[in-house]
Amino acid sequence: IIVLSGIVTMFRVKRWKTALSFLVIYLVGTSVILLSRGGNAADLRTLFLDGTLFFFATVMLIEPVTTAYQPAWLRTTFGIGVAVLTLLFSLPGGTVPIPDPFLVALLLGNISAVTASQLIRR
Repeated sequence: IIVLSGIVTMFRVKRWKTALSFLVIYLVGTSVILLSRGGNAADLRTLFLDGTLFFFATVMLIEPVTTAYQPAWLRTTFGIGVAVLTLLFSLPGGTVPIPDPFLVALLLGNISAVTASQLIRR
């Protein structure tokens, strides 16, 4: 239900490139990290069926009011940037414990994208 409603939402608000870029980078990155640390197929299956991940990518990440960045390519870059930040914040052994890497990455991504959008429009 989450995946199907998320797909409809992505296309209705025309932010599918943002969500897709996030999902591809995050899933590939997490899979590489997981397998390099001895993970198995069951771990990957759990990752690819995570409802929280798909809710984040198809609702929170693409929310139209806070992602009205111009030019349009900046929204795709935003999705990639949030995925990379989420991966970095999720790595164990960090010096600062981050309770929710998704939300911290989203906050930093929004700040960066708003700043970039303003600079590009000048």
